[in-house]
Amino acid sequence: MKPILWRVVRSTAAAAALFLPSVAVQGQSAPAGTSWPDDRAFPSFERATHLDVLQVPRLSPDEQLMVVTLQGLVNRRRPRIYLARGPQESRTNWLQILDVPHSDVADPMQLVSKYRDEIRGLVVYDPHVDASVNVATTLAGLDDAIVVGPDLATTLTTSQHFTVLEDLRGRFSDDMAAYNWEFDNLWPRTTHRMIVASPPKQHLFIRDYAVATKAMVVWLRVGVPAERDLLARIVDSMPPDTPYAGWFVSEPGSNEVPAVSFLSEHAKYNLAADLFWNATVFSGVPAPVARTQPAAPPVALGPKFYLTFTVSDGDNIQYDQNRMKMAWADPARGRVPINWTINPLLVDLAPSMLAYYQRTATPGDYLVAGPSGAGYAYPAQWPSDTFHLFTERTGRYMTRAGLRIIEVENFENVGRLRASPLGPEQAASFARDVAPLGIDLARPAAPVSVAAAGLPVAMKIGIKSVDDARQKIERVSAGWDGRTPRFLVLYADAWHMSPSDLAQIASSLGSQYQVVRGDQFFQLVRQALGLPAG
Repeated sequence: MKPILWRVVRSTAAAAALFLPSVAVQGQSAPAGTSWPDDRAFPSFERATHLDVLQVPRLSPDEQLMVVTLQGLVNRRRPRIYLARGPQESRTNWLQILDVPHSDVADPMQLVSKYRDEIRGLVVYDPHVDASVNVATTLAGLDDAIVVGPDLATTLTTSQHFTVLEDLRGRFSDDMAAYNWEFDNLWPRTTHRMIVASPPKQHLFIRDYAVATKAMVVWLRVGVPAERDLLARIVDSMPPDTPYAGWFVSEPGSNEVPAVSFLSEHAKYNLAADLFWNATVFSGVPAPVARTQPAAPPVALGPKFYLTFTVSDGDNIQYDQNRMKMAWADPARGRVPINWTINPLLVDLAPSMLAYYQRTATPGDYLVAGPSGAGYAYPAQWPSDTFHLFTERTGRYMTRAGLRIIEVENFENVGRLRASPLGPEQAASFARDVAPLGIDLARPAAPVSVAAAGLPVAMKIGIKSVDDARQKIERVSAGWDGRTPRFLVLYADAWHMSPSDLAQIASSLGSQYQVVRGDQFFQLVRQALGLPAG
């Protein structure tokens, strides 16, 4: 397939149409029931008015695959199916927070029967070729079908007289043959505004979104040359500043850092969404998202050691949906100021989720953008001629989400991947397009410093336990004369630490330390560095 040529539109007035293809591509329009204007990173769905709720843990893997692809097909017109996680659902209670009338469905075949008229037929995957599950999912989105294994195909063709639209058994010799066929034959028909990455044996989660949006589903390793080359062909056929929604193979050379590095080199960002449930429902439940957060009282600058706690992994929308919600319920939340990283793209993907965190925040809670803004990317490796697109989108979505601080991850490739400070052009782009109060970064030149265009940057130090935090505070405090202000961002590992842990750390500090909220922290930093207030 010939590559698509993309022309860049730099003007602010043209922000709603950042990229236009120079050739027409079939299948690029949004599916019926969805709205995907050019100024949105992700589509919106018709407003949900009633949900059929099915518990999925008791279903077989093939039944789960059938219902999640049915969910995507049905929900693209209007969200009507919600897949519940059993006991886990009661721990997060998103169904109650969504506040959409709903009723329980006992049997997956009830859903198939109810929505029979919306299903054109079946796509049968090959149990001997894992990748055929992903190819089948892509086909289901394009052909208004549901994905089934051979046994369910027999049941449905016999009992409900379904037609098999595609039978992938025996079609492909191996996974690469399947993905090459998918790219050659299906890519021209799918959306080019994102791709979805999902392990073939992981049947639930983001698959409904892939079907609903007619996105192509893959699972390729950047550490394997043939797979990397195919993924490069795919992402190079997409416009710059578009998302890879999913995650990466847990193998050396193909896992997080090399994979995000690869995407950044190709001007794409990662949206960690592989374990996100019911994306088609959350996208169809509007909510009032505030553009500001309640202000914290100003703190006078003095000879103190100012600390601020930031909780990690908010760029990961499955974390926003699950682990963050459970940490948010910790009774110690509010006892100490905490900055919570969150993904500003929830404005599109799950406005009710973002609105929930906003309205239930205590005066000590402060939402900040996770790395590295509108998505997970490494600025040092993003092509310089398109990096402004990423920072422009980041600025728009942070403004819509009421976020003033951004945490950035940054690796450069110098024969090996290593954490890097922001370069002058990258810092200037953030300063111009985002204008944050400040940036948290792993490797600035000093604990706090001024990057290009007067952008304040603070060094973050990761902590994984109470003892780890105490040791690092003691080490950083060594040699401090107590006569000038000092600053430190403690970046708490969300998977190992809780608000109770952070409150315990704060309570053990001496009077020379002061824990502040992120906005207070950067206003103090600005004052200490002689910068204008933000």
